[in-house]
Amino acid sequence: MFALAVNLTVIVLGYLVVYPRFAGPDLRRLVVNDLLASLVALGVVGYAFAGSGQSFTLVAFEVGWLPFPLLTFFALETPFFLWYCRRHGIAPDRPPGDG
Repeated sequence: MFALAVNLTVIVLGYLVVYPRFAGPDLRRLVVNDLLASLVALGVVGYAFAGSGQSFTLVAFEVGWLPFPLLTFFALETPFFLWYCRRHGIAPDRPPGDG
């Protein structure tokens, strides 16, 4: 539960506070900021669980501390990313500079 709370906190703060200020409608900046945010979340969870032998249940599989926050971060982030792109007029399916 801690890993999910960290991920969700980082995602919500990122998409509602940080990204509008530092990325705006620029997809490249959004990706860079998001990469940094995901590393922060991973660092916090890693600090708490690395070397502990703790395993997490991901659907029907037992996984270690590294895949769990990575996979859940991107799963939780997807709706926020799509919402942010629509709100800021970013077309994530087109390369930058393509119309």
